[in-house]
Amino acid sequence: MDPKTYWNKIRHLLKQKNMTQKELANACRMPLRTLEGWMYKNMYPSFVDGYKIAVVLDVTVEEILGNKKPKKENKANKKIAKIHGLVKHIDQKLKEIHR
Repeated sequence: MDPKTYWNKIRHLLKQKNMTQKELANACRMPLRTLEGWMYKNMYPSFVDGYKIAVVLDVTVEEILGNKKPKKENKANKKIAKIHGLVKHIDQKLKEIHR
């Protein structure tokens, strides 16, 4: 899969999840400009960042890359997804406190 197709898939998943690029970047704990740069320049993220993106979007890397038979989500993936959700919730609460 070429990078342009990869990012089109990510854009599609963002729409499905009703999520912005900024929310994705925050949930992945990366600068928005980094994510935007990869998308604009059609560059693949690192393996680790690609994995983070998949976890936040609640899909496997295999699904993003077009594998028709994605691996079943294991306990570690579920825990990581839960942690990401908690981090997002904590970030929102901290922002409310600091207002």
